[in-house]
Parts: sequence; structure tokens; C-alpha cells
Amino acid sequence: MTRHTNPNTQYTVRPHTTHNHTYASTQPPYIDPKTGQKKYKYKHWGTIDQNKTFTPNNTYHLTPPQERAKLIFPKDWDLSKIK
Repeated sequence: MTRHTNPNTQYTVRPHTTHNHTYASTQPPYIDPKTGQKKYKYKHWGTIDQNKTFTPNNTYHLTPPQERAKLIFPKDWDLSKIK
């Protein structure tokens, strides 16, 4: 029996470290046009520093407020720079 997917998973923000930078990212699914399989690509919403302070980037600011409201951030992150 297969597991049911959580529809909120694509909105859960997690840290993603690459090239010595830590980004706040989600992994929304998409269908690969070549294979027809579901794949996931990182979408970076901003950066996270050592104190877990989130600094939004242009992707975050240019996204409509209705979509931004769906993002689920970890409770221990400082989101004060959003405003």
C-alpha cells in the first residue's frame, strides 16, 4: 500500500546548503517533460544565517501575498526581516 502525499509538503521551508551558503528553500514537484516522471527542484526564498534569521530575496518579494502565506517556516526561525 502506498503512502498518501501531504499536500503541504511543497510549502514547507527547509534549509538548503550549497556553495557555502544556506538558503531557505522549498521543493515543489514538477513533471519532467522527457521522462514523464515527477521530480523536485529547489526554490530558494532567501537566506538563513547562523542565528536562524531569514532574509527574503526577490523570489519571495515578487511572489503574490496569497502564495507567500502558504509557506510553512520552522518555528525557531527569526522572520523579523520579512517586513
